[in-house]
Amino acid sequence: MRGLDVTPGAVLPVDGEARTGAAPGQLAEGCAMRIFTGAALPSGADTVVMQEQVVREGERVSFAVAPKVGENVRRQGEELPLGAEALPAGSRLTPGALMLAASLDQATLVVSRRPRVTILCTGDELRENGEAGPLGTIPESNSPGLRALAQLAGAEVTIAPLVADEPDLVRDAVTQALQGSDVLVTVGGVSVGDHDHVRSALQEAGVSLDFWKVALKPGKPLAFGRLGHQHVLALPGNPASALVTFALFGMPLLRKLQACRNSLPLASALPCAAPLKRHAERIIVCIGNVVEQNGLSAFLAHPNQSSGATLALGTSDGLALLDKGNSPCEAGTLVPFIAWSSL
Repeated sequence: MRGLDVTPGAVLPVDGEARTGAAPGQLAEGCAMRIFTGAALPSGADTVVMQEQVVREGERVSFAVAPKVGENVRRQGEELPLGAEALPAGSRLTPGALMLAASLDQATLVVSRRPRVTILCTGDELRENGEAGPLGTIPESNSPGLRALAQLAGAEVTIAPLVADEPDLVRDAVTQALQGSDVLVTVGGVSVGDHDHVRSALQEAGVSLDFWKVALKPGKPLAFGRLGHQHVLALPGNPASALVTFALFGMPLLRKLQACRNSLPLASALPCAAPLKRHAERIIVCIGNVVEQNGLSAFLAHPNQSSGATLALGTSDGLALLDKGNSPCEAGTLVPFIAWSSL
């Protein structure tokens, strides 16, 4: 109907109907037309009143109140004007973004190629998960979590065979893993022990290290380097250290390689549920959970913050970052919190 045709108590004749999927018709002057949700507005109409707000008797409809002109009408371009940018370059293709593209009649989209990631775990103590091994060996547990995170960032992941702590074996494994990889992620053997051979193997393979060691706890023995267009991230071997450093360094790298506009993890500010000890020289990464405290969300650190604690990893919501300092973070202090789900 035309909104100006309706005054309180007005009665208008009903002239036809507008159905979804059909071309819009012409509204006769001084008449109303029944319209179904999603149908195109008839030519000459400018207002829609829900049927629950009118009284229809046969082919006439009466109005108790006058509608607002333009009510319940979705106009062309009201959400996205002609020529406006819907999905800027570097946008993540979330479920909502895919729905937006489809609604704009875009059957195909230009996307970045998935980064090819190879994960190489080193260590004499490692054995394949689920397989029996001699006393002193442990199941390799880092690659499942690292692979899951890398896949979350869109990567195609290959897990290289385990390699023992022998210089020649590590060098050959690194050389092999670099072939066909955009990103090589090594795990373990990057510290300063007598059996840590990853750093020298990377250098022998021609990898130029941009940095080695970061002021982070856990995760200090972290290295990053490049070989041409290839990238190498050498992670410490303890599970918490490996997952934390990959979350903070590896995920942004994979996002950036795909030209993602927002490559850094999304952090929110949460108050500490209890006092937390800080480090004088390093940023502390606390693994913990979001809990309710005084009706609000707060961060509660897991009681075991050891770099080898996998129970904390498996039962936590995410990470809190404590800036370096000599005094503790008192309860109620706001700290940046990164949820695993936001990576």
